[in-house]
Amino acid sequence: MDNGLAWDGHGGFAAWLVANVPEAGFSSLPSPGYGWDPNRFSEADLRVGEHVELRPLQRQVATVTDIPPLSTEQYATLLQALASDVKANTFHRTETSKRVRDMCQQRGVAMGRASISYVIQGLLYSGLTLQPPVSAQQLAKGWADNVEGLCNGARMELGDDGLAEIRAWVGGGLTPV
Repeated sequence: MDNGLAWDGHGGFAAWLVANVPEAGFSSLPSPGYGWDPNRFSEADLRVGEHVELRPLQRQVATVTDIPPLSTEQYATLLQALASDVKANTFHRTETSKRVRDMCQQRGVAMGRASISYVIQGLLYSGLTLQPPVSAQQLAKGWADNVEGLCNGARMELGDDGLAEIRAWVGGGLTPV
């Protein structure tokens, strides 16, 4: 029986956290909500994209492979920003993901560092070296190759049309399918 005493009278963990640890960051959206250390992260680091309208096959691939559910525009911006950053700076996973996140936000396309880090990890798995001269098109191809590998590993049967749709989507429309 809940008599309002759960979580020291706050009714739930989120309300307790906000009341008792005001220095912690907390957002109830996207559901189920997130808490973070504001000295290390911000709300901009949350994985965004769950609210992006994806086609059914894209949603299925994102769900099965756990790739970020970003729009084609978000993938294009991420890959272009990453190519620009790698050209201008020495690659360092943490610092690169921060700079790419900031660059995407400056371009009006918000996404969290978790999504950017996931793509960077996939690019490294695909065998790409993140140093000049790497282009956004090469990054798009490497990321699409990685996603195709994840789909194959999950035994998803995409067919030629499905594979073309997925490669165009995660490649941000930057490479020919």
